[in-house]
Amino acid sequence: MEFLFDDHSIDRKGGVRRVLGSLLKQSEPVLKPRRPWEEQVSDGPVLYDTDEKKFKLWYRAKTSADVKPGRDRTVVSSERDRGGFRSFICYAESADGSSWMRPLLGLFDFQNSRDNNIIQEVDRADSVFYNVVKDTIDRDANRRYKALGFGHSTTSCLRNSATGNLGVCVGYSPDGLHWA
Repeated sequence: MEFLFDDHSIDRKGGVRRVLGSLLKQSEPVLKPRRPWEEQVSDGPVLYDTDEKKFKLWYRAKTSADVKPGRDRTVVSSERDRGGFRSFICYAESADGSSWMRPLLGLFDFQNSRDNNIIQEVDRADSVFYNVVKDTIDRDANRRYKALGFGHSTTSCLRNSATGNLGVCVGYSPDGLHWA
C-alpha cells in the first residue's frame, strides 16, 4: 500500500493520525465490461465528491472494434496498430462505491453514436488519469479538477529534452469531463 504523502511531505502532523480502514474483498469485480467499447476495463482513480454526494470514477476501457477514426478522435492509437486494440478513458458514477452507472455523456463518437460514457481516446501508454482531485479553492473554475499521469508529449519544457518521450502530464477540467 502506498500513501498519498510520506511523512517528510507533511508540514504539521499535530492532532493527525493515520488509520487504515477495514477492507472488504468483493467476490466479483465492481466494474465489469458491459458496453461495446469495454471488451476490457481496468481500474482508475476514484474520487468522492462531497458537493455532489457521489463517487466518480475515471477508468480505461479497451476494444478491438475496428472503428474508423472520426473527426473527434484526438489521438492516433499506436496500440491499435500493434495489438488491434483502441483505448479510451471513460467515466462512471456511484452512490455507494459498488454499483456504478455509466452516464451517456455525448462527448465522443463511437460507431456513429455519442450515446456513451467515453471522455477521450488515448494512446496505449498515455493517461493523465492516474490521480484526480477536485480543488474547490482554485480561483480558476476551468482548473476545478486536476489529473496527474503519464503521456507522450509533443513539446517539452525542459531544455535539451527530446519530444515524444513518456513523462508526467497534468490535465485540468472545469467539471471532470472536459479536459485540457
